[in-house]
Amino acid sequence: MFWFSFSNSQFETIAAIALQRALACFLYQPMHLFIGEVIKYLNVLTLSIQSCKMNETYYHQGINFEWDAEKEYSNRKKHGIEFRTACELFVDPFLMPVEYWLEEGERRYHAIGMTSHWQTLFAAFVWRGNNIRLISARLATNSERKRYERG
Repeated sequence: MFWFSFSNSQFETIAAIALQRALACFLYQPMHLFIGEVIKYLNVLTLSIQSCKMNETYYHQGINFEWDAEKEYSNRKKHGIEFRTACELFVDPFLMPVEYWLEEGERRYHAIGMTSHWQTLFAAFVWRGNNIRLISARLATNSERKRYERG
């Protein structure tokens, strides 16, 4: 990661300028200069994408969710659960809050619930204003599933 980051509008502006320069070079310059401008454009895109902290937001049945895109990717690789799927457990009428603890000055919560595909999931999350920020989600263990079923 880089020490600076761009907002989406700044990223779009920088990328648009770089693309315009590449296209103008294509129209008015020899081919080797055009290729150089295209490489600069691609470098701007790569640099900008890597420097942006990618947070995703999702609205599901009246609840706002957010998460870090990189964290969601690693969670999907490790546990096979997408955060959009994990959002379903928060509308489960039998959602079971398990516990919370303080970490780095914020309350982190655990909950067990069921998705629309009958998967019992365990999720860790925090409240950020009115949003639920997902930290991780996985299939519930046998003991967690039994605890959920007992209510």
